Amino acid sequence: MSCYVPILGFSQQFYTCRTAQLVEVETDEGVTGWGECFAPGNVAIANKGIVEKVIQPMVLGDDPVDRDVIWHRVYNLLRDHEQKGMPLQALS
Repeated sequence: MSCYVPILGFSQQFYTCRTAQLVEVETDEGVTGWGECFAPGNVAIANKGIVEKVIQPMVLGDDPVDRDVIWHRVYNLLRDHEQKGMPLQALS
């Protein structure tokens, strides 16, 4: 892994490398799309679990063209976990 940003920080922590989480989405017709979110360090591991175990079951069978409808439905279902943190990182 190579880093182009030597130090990245926010109000709570600094990271020596900027990382991202990539999510591949495939429809039942074989059309593939990609999503990406900032996922520093081991947070990506937690986001992976949220995507696979929480978000994926919520969207299976939905029409992928209805991105806004899907996003708002999942966002509203995750709101019980507040409007921040790893669930919303994973949704992004």
